[in-house]
Amino acid sequence: MIEAAIRQVEEKQTTGDFLGAKAIIGDCLQQEPTNLELLDRLAFANTRLGLFEEAKEALTHAIRATTDPSAVLYAHLADVYRRLHQYTEAESYYKKSLALSPDDVDILNGFGLLYYQMQQYQKAEAYFTWALKHNTEQTDVMFNLALSLKAQQNIVEASACLAAILEVDAAHLRARFLWAVLLLEKGFHEEAEQHFQQLVVLFPDDLNLLENIIRYWLDRDFFKKAKFYIERYVDRAPDHVEMHYNLGVIAARENHSQEAVDHYRAALRLHPQHFPSLNNLGVLYLRQNDFESAKSYLNQAIQQQPNNIALQYTLNAIAGDVSYQEAPQEYIRNLFDHYADHFEAHLCSGLAYCVPDRLKVLAENCFPGGQKAWSIVDLGCGTGLCGKYFKSWAQRLVGVDLSPRMLSIAKQKAIYDELVLSENVEYLVNQRDQFDLIIAADVFVYQGNLQPVLGACYHALKKKGRLIFSTEAQDQQDFVMKPTGRFSHSRHYIEKLCREIGFNLVIQSASSTRLQQDSPVAGYFFVLQK
Repeated sequence: MIEAAIRQVEEKQTTGDFLGAKAIIGDCLQQEPTNLELLDRLAFANTRLGLFEEAKEALTHAIRATTDPSAVLYAHLADVYRRLHQYTEAESYYKKSLALSPDDVDILNGFGLLYYQMQQYQKAEAYFTWALKHNTEQTDVMFNLALSLKAQQNIVEASACLAAILEVDAAHLRARFLWAVLLLEKGFHEEAEQHFQQLVVLFPDDLNLLENIIRYWLDRDFFKKAKFYIERYVDRAPDHVEMHYNLGVIAARENHSQEAVDHYRAALRLHPQHFPSLNNLGVLYLRQNDFESAKSYLNQAIQQQPNNIALQYTLNAIAGDVSYQEAPQEYIRNLFDHYADHFEAHLCSGLAYCVPDRLKVLAENCFPGGQKAWSIVDLGCGTGLCGKYFKSWAQRLVGVDLSPRMLSIAKQKAIYDELVLSENVEYLVNQRDQFDLIIAADVFVYQGNLQPVLGACYHALKKKGRLIFSTEAQDQQDFVMKPTGRFSHSRHYIEKLCREIGFNLVIQSASSTRLQQDSPVAGYFFVLQK
């Protein structure tokens, strides 16, 4: 009877019905509670179901039930401990199994996987190589060897392993995928894309494959390529919240606002409390000056994260709260970290942003002629839009910003001699008499009270040093926080601060800074001298 039951278990496990297999095994163990094969098969079913503690219990019971445990039982228990990240126990049982069966490929492979998970890649390589000496046709072991070689940056050897696998099995999914990843990491993006597309043709229903391809393209900011695969994923799994959300993010980056709204709403139909979709919809409506819709979604978002400082600031700005002296650092950091990847395209093309150009023209008119070798700091430097205009004037050019993502993009452009992750005042107070020129392009719009930052600029400038900056314009009050979360300032306020701090107001002018909802945003431009 037990033999017939084991055949049924085999059939269930072959078809992936591990719960059914467990039920049969449970009935059999009522009759033979120490049957080693049944206990081993129970552990296998539990492992496939992700029930590792239960698998460990079954194997431990099996080993205790015999005076002569087999290498297989020890190896299977070691595998479970490895999956539980209990590496000391896993290593102990792999050693016991290997002592009984020193040439077993599966045990050697398991030992290699253990050391790979422990990031001991040389040891992992040694065990995978040992396993292959006993069976050179084990493509899965060779793939694991390729992974360990890649982890050690032995790319040529890893590529050779993958080529050997694909020669034997051209449809080996993981090998083909890793081959594409290696191409991607070497910068061969189009070749990698060809491999990814071939994989999708070979394995059209493998959602894990699509998810991995999507992750690799998104991690490298190739949003159009990612979109191709996300759309195919949604075709096969239309109820996947994160994929709809990703499509919304990509549409927003491409300035396809309605498409972004549609995808965010699709995500929310599936998961009404999905914070990223609620937050992004609110921000999107805020940029469109649809304050009621923005408030509706952001109020729902803050119910999910009631201590979110940036979100609370945005809601308070929409509500007309005038108590803020400046935007919180968390707000600025979050805003520009999320905005960084499409910042320039949106600002320069979509909003006709012209502040850096106007500041440079103003500076050239104020300080004409001669080769300059100034020490310059660009406050709120972002991706380097302003820095590139003043690079030729600088003996030393420093960029300061609160957003790590913005600084990362600026670094790639090699404009600045130094990039500093800091709030402006915190940086400037430690730079007494250091700079000939300080630039602040569209930066003071996130501060209402400019006394601290202008005072810090005065402190950091050399004698006769200059500060050149822009603000958004209004003349009703010293400064006003708008529903967008930005501040506007009056000319009289800047003039008053110059008198208080000691700056000489060299020049002031008025002009638009950018477009908002296709209308020019009025701005002031100032040059001050110490």
